[in-house]
Amino acid sequence: MNTLLSEWAARSATDSAALIDRFEELGYPVRGKSEDEIAEILRQPPSRPRRT
Repeated sequence: MNTLLSEWAARSATDSAALIDRFEELGYPVRGKSEDEIAEILRQPPSRPRRT
C-alpha cells in the first residue's frame, strides 16, 4: 500500500507546488526531483526534521 501511495503522491507533486512545499515541511527533500525520485524518497521515513 505504501508503494502505491508514494507513487500517487509523486505524480501529484509534480503538478503541485503546494504539495512539494508540504512534503518539504514534513522533512522529505523532494524539491527539484523527478517523479521517480520523489516516489523513492516518500517510501522512506523523513530524512530531515519537520519544519514548523
